[in-house]
Order: sequence, then structure tokens, then C-alpha cells
Amino acid sequence: MNRIRWLAVVMSVALTVFGTRLYDLQVVRHAQFAVQSDNNYQKDAVIRALRGEIRTQDGLLLATNRLAVDLIYVGGEVSSWDKIRYLAGVQPEAMTGEWPRPPDFSKEKEVVLARNIRAENLPALYEFTALQPNLELRERVERIYPQGKLAAHLLGYTREADQDEVQGSSTLGDLVGASGLEASLQQTLAGNNGVRRSEVTAAGRPQSDRVIDPGKKGQGVVLTIDSRLQQAAEKALRDALPDINAGRAKYGNPPEALVRGAIIALDPR
Repeated sequence: MNRIRWLAVVMSVALTVFGTRLYDLQVVRHAQFAVQSDNNYQKDAVIRALRGEIRTQDGLLLATNRLAVDLIYVGGEVSSWDKIRYLAGVQPEAMTGEWPRPPDFSKEKEVVLARNIRAENLPALYEFTALQPNLELRERVERIYPQGKLAAHLLGYTREADQDEVQGSSTLGDLVGASGLEASLQQTLAGNNGVRRSEVTAAGRPQSDRVIDPGKKGQGVVLTIDSRLQQAAEKALRDALPDINAGRAKYGNPPEALVRGAIIALDPR
């Protein structure tokens, strides 16, 4: 019986302590936590959808992606600018005097202050920019062509979408095909952006970070061309072009007035 009484006393004390703590949090300190919650700041950021990869039928990777982060400015006062400028690596041409260059609103809505910010500087930059709605660390997908000019005339190239091309889940900075397969397969290669929601305290410290919508990567494409045959064909054409007239001179024929072949390819990089 004594053991049961002591167990009842311990449980009573524990419940009393728990109830007191609960009352303190929900009643006594309710106003304090409510103010802190109201001062927290939520900010949605775009999760850039990766563009679909392009490969040859024998598996050689022709087009892929990498993520980069840029610092975007829409004008207005900026706090802690010296620290932001140093961490982002803002160059003098992106500044007016000692301050960021504001947009020319007759031509643009925003300016890019820095591109390809170093990954090790991003955590600190996120803290400095979290409570400044006129600054944005914007992710951007860069299109990479590992094989250089191979099949460049077929692949084409991409560029960043402008305001008129933004639709659905697309946003400024998304890649769109400008020519070649990148353009004709735009609907297949393009993915759907996601959303990440961050909450920070009034002091700018990260409070929570969660993915609202993960988005969807674009669909990859496998071409019918064989990389070895394509390389051999391009090499043969390059080797044959420089001295078309040398063979004619060997047999006493006059030079051709016009060049009858050429390789025209923009380097997609």
C-alpha cells in the first residue's frame, strides 16, 4: 500500500509541474510568444526545375545543367550593404558610388548585382537578405554542353525567359530554348518549378525551412544520332575544307570561285 501511495504522490507532483508549465506557456507568456510569432517573417523561394538532359543513342551526354545563385535588386534602401557586397562579390560596375545601382525602371524592373555567388558564402548571405524584400538570392539553372561544339548545329542553345514568356509555374530566370532541339523540344525538356518556404525571426535568424512543392524535373531525351559517327563526320568535313583548291591545282585545274562547303556551328557554351 505504501508503494502505491508514493507512486500516486509522484504522479500528482509530475502532473502539477506539467500543468503549471503549460499554464505558464499558454496563459502567462502567451502575449510574448504571440508578438514573437507576429514578428517572424515568411518568404517563399523558387526551387528551379532542372531541364531534361540530352544524350546520343550510345549514351554520350550532350546537354545537362548546374545550379547557380544570383543576387537580384529591385531598388530601395539596403542594410548591411558592406557585408552583402563582400559576400556576394559585387563588382564596381554594378554599383553607383558606394551603393547598389538601382534599376532604370523605364527599361527594367530589377538588376543583377552578382552572378554565380560562391556556395560557401550563401548561408551568411541568406541571413542578411532574408528581411530585405528588395533583395533576392535567386537560383538559376545554367545549361552545360560537356562535348563543346559537337552537334551544336543540332542542339541549338537556350536563354533566360523574359517577362512575356513567363507562364504557369515559370518565373523570370528560367531557361527556354532559343534554337535547334532546345527550342523544338521546349515542352518536353522544361520542368515545373517548386516552392520552398522559409521562416526567420525578427533578428534574421532562420527559424524553419520546408518544401511546399518539390517541383518536377524536365524529361530527358535520347537522340537517334551515334556520337562516334557524328564525331567522324564532323572531323572529315573539317579536314576536307581547308584545301579544297589544293587538289584542283594538282591536276592543273583553276581554283573554285566559291567555297562549296562549310561548318557553321555556334558554341552552345
